[in-house]
Formats: sequence, structure tokens, C-alpha cells
Amino acid sequence: MLSRYIYRSLFLLFYLLLPLIARGQQLNISGTVRGEKGLPVPQVTVSIDSLSLITSTNADGKFNLTIPSGFYSIQFSHSLYITKELAVELDKQTATRWSNLLSRCSGFE
Repeated sequence: MLSRYIYRSLFLLFYLLLPLIARGQQLNISGTVRGEKGLPVPQVTVSIDSLSLITSTNADGKFNLTIPSGFYSIQFSHSLYITKELAVELDKQTATRWSNLLSRCSGFE
């Protein structure tokens, strides 16, 4: 009788924690925003609207975001440049590749 209660309790606990376990795939993406001459652009706003996530590039044009895997539209905006948007799908295997691609493709022209 007691073991049946323990099994039910463990099952219920697992069921309640399952969404937290599934969301645990946090990925780190980073990059450098460069201008048309290849120089880093500071104070560029990097945002993912679907996650309500916003960050800015530092003085060296570098940014870093930690997000769950999924499909996102990442926007790069600055008052002196045209806003650019990248649509990316990130998972555990592609996070590094996209991080490198963002470093090269997010420059303003």
C-alpha cells in the first residue's frame, strides 16, 4: 500500500517537473556586429521579440544571448544604420554554427 502511494507521488512529481526539464535546453549564441568597413559597431540593439529579450553590443561590437532552442527572428538595430533581421533555427547541433554565422552576417551595410 505504501509503495503504491510512493509510486503515485513520484509519477505526479515527474509529471509536474516535465515542462521544466524540457525547457532546460539553453543555448548560448554570440557574435560581433561589424559595419561596412569591417569595424565593430557598439551600442547595437540585438533583440528577439518572441522571447521579449533585448541586449546591446559592447564597445567591441560583441553580444551574447542565452536562449532555449527553437526558431527565432533576431533583429539588429542602431539609430545610424538600417535595421537588419535574421531568421534562425537553433538547436544543440546548430548553436555554434549560427553563432559564427551571426558574427559574419550581422554587419550593417
